[in-house]
Amino acid sequence: MTALMGPGEERLKRWDTLVSSHLERAYPKEIYVKFTSCVMMGLCTLLYGKKEHMKLFSPIRTAKARTGFQGVGENKGAVILRYWRFNKVVLK
Repeated sequence: MTALMGPGEERLKRWDTLVSSHLERAYPKEIYVKFTSCVMMGLCTLLYGKKEHMKLFSPIRTAKARTGFQGVGENKGAVILRYWRFNKVVLK
C-alpha cells in the first residue's frame, strides 16, 4: 500500500513520515518540525516549519467541514489551516 492510500489517520502518519524524512535529507543543517495537521477522508493538510519559527506561527487552528450527505459523509468538504505569521492572519 502506498502513502496515498489507506484510512485517513494511517495515511496522515505515512505522509508525515515521508515529508519529515525528506526535510531531514534535503536540509540536514536545519531542524524542521510539524506544527499541526488535519485529516478528513482523502484530504491531509500538514504544516511544517523551522523549529525556531514555531513561536511565530501562533495560534494555529485547524478545522474540517463535512458537507456530504446530511453533513455526515466525508465525500465532500474542506480542511483548513488558520494561523498568525508575522502579525498577519494566514488561511490555507
